[in-house]
Amino acid sequence: MDDELLAGRYRRLLLIGDTATSGRVWLARDEVLDRHVALKQITLPGWVSDAERSRLRDRTLGEVRGLAGLDHPGVVAMWDVLSTDGYLWLVMEHVPSRSLSEMVVSDGPLAPAEVARVGLHLIAALSAAHARGVTHREVRPQNVLFADDGRVMLGGFGLSIFDSRDPATVTAGSLSTVQYTAPERARDGRATPATDLWALGATLYLAAEGRPPWSRPSTLAMLAALATEAPDRMTVLPLEPAITGLLLRNPRQRLSAQEARDQLEQVAAATPAPVARAGRWPRVRARSRRRPGAVT
Repeated sequence: MDDELLAGRYRRLLLIGDTATSGRVWLARDEVLDRHVALKQITLPGWVSDAERSRLRDRTLGEVRGLAGLDHPGVVAMWDVLSTDGYLWLVMEHVPSRSLSEMVVSDGPLAPAEVARVGLHLIAALSAAHARGVTHREVRPQNVLFADDGRVMLGGFGLSIFDSRDPATVTAGSLSTVQYTAPERARDGRATPATDLWALGATLYLAAEGRPPWSRPSTLAMLAALATEAPDRMTVLPLEPAITGLLLRNPRQRLSAQEARDQLEQVAAATPAPVARAGRWPRVRARSRRRPGAVT
């Protein structure tokens, strides 16, 4: 691997993520502060004009400034943004972890009380961000992290620099994220706290049921159901009011963060929390029987 330092400071060590939807992420070494970081490489598509590139860079810088002041244990920290070698680079906290998506694929759905506790962690993280005027826009199972040090964290802040109206997002790779995009955001591209809460509902649905809220045999059938139908009936009844309340199409009828928090606290209180060992997050217990269906 090239030993050249990025911006004279960051040494890329290992490619740890490379997908159509999230782009390239590198494990790197900050040679100045002597610590590991995660480097997110943002490639602007060729159709973007010079003026649009400048606008996107300015917008990303503004978002990173807002995120830099977001000091919350449930949020992956954003430390720097660079513009070099024709790319934008986001410098983030490196969090050794498993994602919720990986966990459901390998271990099956989470137990109801664990889903509720995870939801409470995520609501706390989102509420802290929303209080600073920062929306996430990419709440989905891949960005929910179970850190090796015991934290439940929300990653992916600042990684969606394109509005959903932009042509760059209308790709095959983006279809896996459609079920986590609120209807009003799909219509006009606006991201609000309510759209983040809708995505949270879809994420918790997958955690509880082991499948997305609209499971269909084809992409076209899924898109049609997403546009016109209520989410598939849940089998985990204790969580149904909170999750379906977050998935209401009308954002004015959708549960608020406080209302969702109150309902999830009731579910979490129904089962005592497992005892943490050595300060680590207790192992999340999967439900005893896995449900069929694709996890995206």
